[in-house]
Amino acid sequence: MNVDGGADENSGLVKKVSLVLKSDNVVLQVNRSDISDSIEFLNKLDYLDVLVDGYVICSEEATLVPENTEVYFGTYERALYGTRYPVHSQEWNNAAVQGETKYSSGPQVFRVPLENISNGHSTLRVDTNELMQKKLLNHLKTGEPLKNFYQNTHEITLSRTITLIAECESEGKRSFGYDTQNVNITVQYQGDPGYSNSKLIDRQLSNFNKSFLKLTDLSVFRSSLMYSGACDSQTTRPVKFSYTAVGKGDIRFILVQGGETIAGSEIITHNSEIEKTVHSEVLYPLGMQGFHKAGPGSFDEMSAYSFSIKAQIKEARGPQWGEWFDLAHEQFRYHCLSE
Repeated sequence: MNVDGGADENSGLVKKVSLVLKSDNVVLQVNRSDISDSIEFLNKLDYLDVLVDGYVICSEEATLVPENTEVYFGTYERALYGTRYPVHSQEWNNAAVQGETKYSSGPQVFRVPLENISNGHSTLRVDTNELMQKKLLNHLKTGEPLKNFYQNTHEITLSRTITLIAECESEGKRSFGYDTQNVNITVQYQGDPGYSNSKLIDRQLSNFNKSFLKLTDLSVFRSSLMYSGACDSQTTRPVKFSYTAVGKGDIRFILVQGGETIAGSEIITHNSEIEKTVHSEVLYPLGMQGFHKAGPGSFDEMSAYSFSIKAQIKEARGPQWGEWFDLAHEQFRYHCLSE
């Protein structure tokens, strides 16, 4: 895509970002749990692979910023997982094209851990167990026998977004651009013709909606990401957000900056049979940053630090915490006034 709608405003440094998906459809195969009285579905693999290719064109006076060129599972505004692009050891190839510089790389395998994308917004996440269990419950609501479901083959197809983000730099100024494409993901269960009913599964089904926990969305209040005022080593500012969850269990959030955890929330207990939105906050430790002292000015003169919000959940049906997963990538902008 031309980056008119996918780049910094008033920027001529990024001329074009192009993403091409070589994978038309990614198949995720699942099996029924070996435990006879369980309705859990298990992935055959713990990741999905998407074959991607792309290139970036910077203006004649600009160069690519490799460390800030990334591929995301999700959109520019909201992603569940990302990694540096190219994702392997290859370097970018560059060539002059009509006064501009084109940076390209061969096709890359973008490997996405399923544990990183099993929570999050419903249009982004891929939770194969949740999808198959919902399909099973809908099957039972029609009055069909349980064994018919396990004996038959089922497929669920989703469309998910992949995003390539790139940054170009010239004389200390940087700007970004991005391109997005959709990939189809098919969750496939191969039927077991020899399956016979388990009496204990009825109990699992009746308790299912009372024991799981799903975090489905998070929205950050933009006004909480700006600060102008006095700064010292103890200064903190609340990053305020709302999250939506359904089920029963515990949730906790952390702020991660430069690969390090810089702040975290208390453990939050959640219990709702329908999706419920809750307001929360985590204190951003502004005092730990290297301050840019300046006189009074506008928000346009602010300094900024990028960080991500991650979450971890522990379902009521299990004693262990799950893996940390990304919910948002944000910037905290501040303007420290002179003393």
